[in-house]
Amino acid sequence: MSNLSADAPLRVWGEAHTEGIDMDNASQVAIYKGHPIIINQSVDTLYGTDWDDGTGEGVVAATDVFLGIAAEGKTIKTSHAEGSPQARVECYVEPTILGFKSTVFTNAD
Repeated sequence: MSNLSADAPLRVWGEAHTEGIDMDNASQVAIYKGHPIIINQSVDTLYGTDWDDGTGEGVVAATDVFLGIAAEGKTIKTSHAEGSPQARVECYVEPTILGFKSTVFTNAD
């Protein structure tokens, strides 16, 4: 999966369940709708981080925790206090079933 550079068109099957996830503020980051949010144990063991394939942080270890998929786009700044509403991203969480629109898949018989 490549990094997101814009909000992803998501499809929700059934009822959507969301939860606010508190994010790490160690560096400014743009979160896009559809971004996987994880707890990366090598970055922060308490607050969520975005999955980023372009850095060492993009390596998911067995001890990392998947939290959800961002339901909104948001920029987290270093000036946003961890645990504050400014550093919180609304995410789709279990039991939500999401689909990612793609031209690769077709509905052919």
